Amino acid sequence: ENCAVAAFNFLETLGGEEYAKEMVVKRPGVLATPLRTLEGAWHALESVVGDKDALKLVQKTGAVLTSPGSTMLGTFDILINIFGKELALKLVRKSPSLLKVAEPTMNGAWDYLVDLVGYEAAVELCERCPNVLSAPEATMRGSHDALQKIFSDDMAVTLVKKNPAVLKAPKETVNSAWKVLQEVLGEDAHTAVVN
Repeated sequence: ENCAVAAFNFLETLGGEEYAKEMVVKRPGVLATPLRTLEGAWHALESVVGDKDALKLVQKTGAVLTSPGSTMLGTFDILINIFGKELALKLVRKSPSLLKVAEPTMNGAWDYLVDLVGYEAAVELCERCPNVLSAPEATMRGSHDALQKIFSDDMAVTLVKKNPAVLKAPKETVNSAWKVLQEVLGEDAHTAVVN
């Protein structure tokens, strides 16, 4: 049985033929995922959130099935260590793709957030925007550096607290977006960003 057929059959057993077709349309790459990986990811997801929630999460973010189960379990362990089991589950339910994040990336992102805004604020930012934990530390640092140069140290932190997803943008993207805002809004660019 070839990989694509095995993957489709596996998806079909999870949610039926229509579900499998829908998943393939949304994520055609899932057909190139070895059955062993799909099964491992499914079992890991089930062990993290249970059967019913696992299917809901896969329907929400099918790409989660393309991650090795060991990555998912390791990442979930990190989330539990940082946030406790209840909040870790809440974050995964909100953003299943967190389970695809490699452990070193998540640890680096968390450490950088805590250094930047403090523990309590970092927890609150992750509750609002769990995917901030998927940004490599170097990307977060570059984004923050760009914001500091454009605004000020304090304003950069304020902007991160307002919209933590900005830390996922590479430094060049932050700088380019700022230049466009300046061109379009002129002197009002600063006010527009701050408000």
